Amino acid sequence: MNIILGKLEDRVNSNSPDIKNTSLAQDAIASASAAIASASAAVDAQAANDYTLVITSESTVRTEAQAMRQKLHDDLQIVRRLVIAAKQAVANAIRVAKSGKLEVPGREATGSGQ
Repeated sequence: MNIILGKLEDRVNSNSPDIKNTSLAQDAIASASAAIASASAAVDAQAANDYTLVITSESTVRTEAQAMRQKLHDDLQIVRRLVIAAKQAVANAIRVAKSGKLEVPGREATGSGQ
């Protein structure tokens, strides 16, 4: 994502004719860079997490394992959402640079105009 964003930034800074509004594009690029940094930090933090089971008795193994698995799952879902948000921020920066219009998050264009 950083490579794609870097290429877009080079095009914006070189005043490429297909970039409609450079100031909006630069704002969108800055927003996407922040989203990438946030997602990258979350991935690094997740990689450092340890999900070791401490078994105290045989009767509680199952519940302890399920709880640890659920914690791992929840943590991974949070990181996944941040990575998806970063990807969407990069896509939005590309759209803003090409169209020259600020995109409204959560609203996508439809063929019927609705």
